[in-house]
Amino acid sequence: MDQGCDSRKHSSGGLTCLHGAPWIKVCGVRRVEDVEACYQAGVDAVGINCYVKSPRYISEEQLNALAREWPVSLTAVGLFVDPSPKQVLELIEAHPWIGFLQFHGLTQPPSERPPRPWILASGAHPESGFRPVRLLLDRCIAADCSPVAVILDGHLPGMHGGTGQRAPWHAINPTEWPIPVVLAGGLKPDNVAEAMRVVRPWGLDLASGVEISPGVKDADAINRLVRAVR
Repeated sequence: MDQGCDSRKHSSGGLTCLHGAPWIKVCGVRRVEDVEACYQAGVDAVGINCYVKSPRYISEEQLNALAREWPVSLTAVGLFVDPSPKQVLELIEAHPWIGFLQFHGLTQPPSERPPRPWILASGAHPESGFRPVRLLLDRCIAADCSPVAVILDGHLPGMHGGTGQRAPWHAINPTEWPIPVVLAGGLKPDNVAEAMRVVRPWGLDLASGVEISPGVKDADAINRLVRAVR
């Protein structure tokens, strides 16, 4: 598996780095101006949080506003927590411009093949680390329903991503995973370069580390993030 994107345009599992190593995703965006900031900075993907209990949950009105202004080359990722197939299909039918899905909170492979390529996301278990998500990934592969990447995150009880808790970097070896590894959890412009050196993930996923408040991004922080790793 490639360790980072080392060309101008590199694709892995359908996910594409347009601007060089690593693949960068900013998650939990709700405002048009924040999408534009991500696009201008050279971010590869933006996550749209469809989990109603999240402080970054996006309303239908906000989603429609983003749809009208979304840059064609910017990848849109719809985020769910243990969703039903009906929930996912309704989103894709209403917003076909969303090209990827991201699932948190799974304990078993999806009951139906998702209508878009999907990303498996999980925080580190407080006792067994990333072993549970690796076992789940193996089951997904065996069921011929493999995600295109796995997001390895920090852990905070009751939350699914965006916690600001640093993942256990020492417990992650991307070469031991059969699909691209995306690092999340407590990443900020001032520590992403170190994260890349230590973990060498294929990609990075940030939310709170480039925010003013949940769902309100900081354009300067996004620019500093991209400069720090490219």
